[in-house]
Amino acid sequence: MKGIYEGYGVDFSELDEGWEYKWYDLEELSSEVAPMSVREKLWKFGCEAVEKGEFNMEGNVEIFVVSHGGLLRRLEGAESM
Repeated sequence: MKGIYEGYGVDFSELDEGWEYKWYDLEELSSEVAPMSVREKLWKFGCEAVEKGEFNMEGNVEIFVVSHGGLLRRLEGAESM
C-alpha cells in the first residue's frame, strides 16, 4: 500500500506495523458496530491533529481512508448494498 501511494504525500507514520492486514471480523463488519467504531477513531484522530495544529489552510483535517465500498458506504451513513 505504501508503494502505491508513494509520491502523493500520504503519511503512514501513525500506522502500526501490520496495519494493512485483516484486523476485523467479517460478522462484526457487517453490523453497525464497525462503522461507529471507525467513526469514533477517525474523530479522535482528527481532534488530535487539530490540537497539534495539523490542518490545511481552510482549518480542516484531511484523513485519507482506504477500505472496501461496503464499509465506506456505512461510514457515509448509506444503506449497505
